[in-house]
Amino acid sequence: MTIGAAETGIEYFAPSGNVVNAATDRRGERLSVVISGTEELGFYRIRQGNQHLGSLPVNVDARESDLLPLSKQELEQLAATPERRIATAGGRSSDSMAALMQGFAIWPHLLVGAICVLGIEQLLLSVLRK
Repeated sequence: MTIGAAETGIEYFAPSGNVVNAATDRRGERLSVVISGTEELGFYRIRQGNQHLGSLPVNVDARESDLLPLSKQELEQLAATPERRIATAGGRSSDSMAALMQGFAIWPHLLVGAICVLGIEQLLLSVLRK
């Protein structure tokens, strides 16, 4: 069942503070908020009287919400674009880009560190028991 703002007393505000049209859709215990016309970037606030009910983040550009990792071709294309800057450890050469894409294994260092901590713990236990 779709409920309008007038029936619930809930108001929706754009980041600029202007009131926007929205509706709530209740299905069992789930409540969805549908805000039409989200042209402004930022947090849309939901209020009922003086009580703040929540905020909804809005990204106008859908690419900003895309959480998929970039492919090697996309990353190289972005690095080649003059107005974009991508910093790598070795500069902007293709070798440093390849090293960035390959990554660095950190688990061996963490394993050695954990073994050292266990060794120090055993040493302290043996000294403190005497």
